[in-house]
Amino acid sequence: MTTRANTIALWLAVLSVAALWPGALDRWVLPKILLLGVAALVSLLAVPRGRLPRWALILIGAGTLVLVIAALFGESPLAALLGIWPRFEGLVTGGGYLIALWLGARLRATAREFVPPVATLGLLVGAVSIAETLGARPFPSDLARPGSLLGNATDQGAVGAVVVLLLILPLWRARGVFRWFVAAGVLAGLVTVIAAGSRAALLALLLGIAAIVVVEGRRNRRALVAGAGLFAATFAAALLAPSIGPRLLGSSGFSASTIADRWLIWSESLELVARHPFAGVGPSGFVDAIVGVHNVRWFSSIGQTTVLDSPHNAALQLLVVGGPLLLAIGVAFLVGAVRTVVRQRGDFSQAVAVAAFAVVLLTHVTSPSTVLLAMLLVGGLISSPASAPRKQARLAAAAVISAWVALVSVTLAGEVALGGGDFATAAALRPWDTRTPLISAEALTARVDGGDAGAATSALEWSQRALEAAPTSTPAAKALITSALAVGDLDTARATAEKFAELRPKEPWIASRLGAIRLLDGDDVAAEKLLLRATELDPTFADPWLTLAYLYEQRGDTARAAAASARAAEL
Repeated sequence: MTTRANTIALWLAVLSVAALWPGALDRWVLPKILLLGVAALVSLLAVPRGRLPRWALILIGAGTLVLVIAALFGESPLAALLGIWPRFEGLVTGGGYLIALWLGARLRATAREFVPPVATLGLLVGAVSIAETLGARPFPSDLARPGSLLGNATDQGAVGAVVVLLLILPLWRARGVFRWFVAAGVLAGLVTVIAAGSRAALLALLLGIAAIVVVEGRRNRRALVAGAGLFAATFAAALLAPSIGPRLLGSSGFSASTIADRWLIWSESLELVARHPFAGVGPSGFVDAIVGVHNVRWFSSIGQTTVLDSPHNAALQLLVVGGPLLLAIGVAFLVGAVRTVVRQRGDFSQAVAVAAFAVVLLTHVTSPSTVLLAMLLVGGLISSPASAPRKQARLAAAAVISAWVALVSVTLAGEVALGGGDFATAAALRPWDTRTPLISAEALTARVDGGDAGAATSALEWSQRALEAAPTSTPAAKALITSALAVGDLDTARATAEKFAELRPKEPWIASRLGAIRLLDGDDVAAEKLLLRATELDPTFADPWLTLAYLYEQRGDTARAAAASARAAEL
């Protein structure tokens, strides 16, 4: 039973990366960590092989303490502690990462034990990647790069790279039918990376293959030749593939813009760090705090509709969330992990796969789609041999993990309710999530904008709840202003716009709406000033020009009205 439980737990943990729930609003995040929790509970039926070393437990405890303190100093402590939509990076997702680390150490799986579930994962993700490349959408998405079973193209590529790197050495050593199974997993992983179109994932894969070739090639000339051939074939296939070739060659305009966007994101994140130099903005605090940093460069190059919820760099994320102390703890954990792997001569392919994933995190966000598998590998690499288990410890672990699984289950139930448009149930199930009422408000406001006047009152109510839950949330303020104007509540719209014009002086939408409200109040001079300010904050924004055209028409200034209308049409 012990061996079987460990095997089942390993399979569930690896395949959790591919889990999704089609009925949920965001189908990608919560199902993965929920299945990981089930895997952890199954593992408790077996005698542990390993455990996390003391140094790791000390650093995890210190990091957790820093995050709790940062959350308590935030605007919404409970939301920060538990996590908010869509990635729930508090106890909900963060707990999953820690459980994956603990589970990896407990299972202490060998490279051979990893092969069957990892190859199966590669085949599953690869099959959907191929379907999407051919134009099919097994899971509806309006994204040009839908991300296979991961929901994000870079996550898709990162998982494909990890799959390939975990299977290369076993492929060279496998025999018989099993070798064909492993080869199919490697091929599926390669297809996944190329179909994703992610340069970061491709770079990580090529660096990983090169590392394996250098080390293995010293002992085995055949491996050297095969590895060099795999490297060359992968690079050539990427150059020829329409999904990533133009991005590598620089012939895609999108490729240049994404690089520029990363620099902009990092510079704004550093500015946010400068504003919160000691404790950061706390877990889940980045998404609202970064809005106050956005300026004309952001609005001109990226736009007003893009919501930034991560600095797109792991080191910056630690710095933003918990300040220099959390970053120092993260660096200490990294150093400790490297020293442990070197000292214990940990499995080389697993170490290379984790290193490759770290390369991806230099320009990408953290998410369960990738971090769960990485934490599982890290836990095994740094684990120490397990001591005799105590019944009380096992019962305590079962109680803690079961409580966490219950929390994730309730959170997922709320996500399913949101997906079905049952906003009241979703809010009742996730009362801490400040973005649940915001999602409800934005959905209803969109219906009002689409001509559904009957949704205006509900939109106003949910917008008020959203702003009460997150008093500095710019999206909540926008929803409230829009819905208040829709029901004719000019006082609420005016008060909200005035408050956020002071709170977010660089926000063009707020300036534009306040200008329109001033025009309704009969103050065309103040309205013109605000509207022109909005055009300066975002030169690509058409709305203020439309309002200016109306203002100039009312003044009888036909020339300026025509010019404003032409500018709006041009934009």
